[in-house]
Amino acid sequence: MMKHVMVKCLLMAVCTIGCIAGCILLCQRKVEQETMIVDMVSDPAREEEMQKEPSLRNLEIADPPQYAMSGEQEGFLKEQQEQLRDREEELQLLQLKNDLLDLVEKKGNEDEDSYIIYEKYFRMKEGEMLRIENSDDLSVCGVWGHLNSHFGGVTFGTVEDILIQYGNDSMSEPWEYALPRALIIFTPNENRGPVEELAGLNFAQIQEALHETEIQEGFMYFEDGTVYYIQYEDARYAYTFVSEYEDGRESWLVIDKKI
Repeated sequence: MMKHVMVKCLLMAVCTIGCIAGCILLCQRKVEQETMIVDMVSDPAREEEMQKEPSLRNLEIADPPQYAMSGEQEGFLKEQQEQLRDREEELQLLQLKNDLLDLVEKKGNEDEDSYIIYEKYFRMKEGEMLRIENSDDLSVCGVWGHLNSHFGGVTFGTVEDILIQYGNDSMSEPWEYALPRALIIFTPNENRGPVEELAGLNFAQIQEALHETEIQEGFMYFEDGTVYYIQYEDARYAYTFVSEYEDGRESWLVIDKKI
């Protein structure tokens, strides 16, 4: 969906640039024509000479002199040129975002034996995500706490309602080549895998769907008091359901990559 929106924006930007460029050319041509008419009216001898000598008339048209614009015309032309530069910059930015979205899609499709669709996000470097956000610092990011840690990590949202979390916080310098530390999911989605679709449920519902496991106590940055969590894992990922409540209601899922 994001890809389709980006392509639509690119097409709109190209059309806008074309319209502005056309206005500039039309304005320049109009000024030349108006000036030629004024010259002809003010100089009857010149017009008579051109009528007698067609080759001279063709020469004048083929190689017209540079005519001066009025102040109003110059102002209009300058405004159109500035708008054209702005639209060209917007087009370049949209093209960059489109290229980066292509990169995300490519990373998700490189491995045909990918375990789940979220694998593509574990391959996204922090610098790449910042460029998608059109920023060079982490102030645009959210921050979410790490389990059993006094520190938090910056997060980037995705179109699939998944937060990508990195190890550094928003006060630090960006880590260009850093890979995600975890993925965070807050709401269940039946289109996800058998574990991911349980995000948001309480511990009893999660254990009924999977299997019983120990409810543990811990703490998190930004959370007052104790948090509770249960953990599962498979060959590639560790899945931790975390909640502020002992029964696990309103849980969120943290996915950590093992390999």
